[in-house]
Amino acid sequence: MAGRQGPALQTPEERLGGEVQRSAKGDCLKGEYLGGGMGLLSLPFLAAAALRDQCRR
Repeated sequence: MAGRQGPALQTPEERLGGEVQRSAKGDCLKGEYLGGGMGLLSLPFLAAAALRDQCRR
C-alpha cells in the first residue's frame, strides 16, 4: 500500500512469536538473570529481578 504510515501488519504467527519472546523469563535459581554469574556482586541483581517479577517460578 503506497503512503501507508505506522507499523507494518504482522501475521498471527509473527505476533505469537513476538509475544512468546517478550514473556520469556529465566530461572533465577540457575543464574539466568541480568547480572548473574558475578558471585556476591550478583545479589543486588537477583533481588531486582525478583522484585520486577523477571524470575520463573
